[in-house]
Amino acid sequence: MLPLLPPQEIIIAFTDIIECISNVNQIFLKLTDYILHTYIEDALFPPSFWNLFDLIGSRPRTNNHVEGFHGQLNSHCQT
Repeated sequence: MLPLLPPQEIIIAFTDIIECISNVNQIFLKLTDYILHTYIEDALFPPSFWNLFDLIGSRPRTNNHVEGFHGQLNSHCQT
């Protein structure tokens, strides 16, 4: 979910996730701290590295078109 959000909404969404998870079990706080410091704030891999929002609509998200081409090509070749 987070990679598909606009970059300015990532922290808000992650805060909502933390609130939901912390109500379930406090042990998840270690995981959320790790994610926060590794991927979101002062991160080793900041959102600019993994966020896909700007790519939505500009590229295919699957390789179905390639699989279709290979299927047609294989139907014309003897194996």
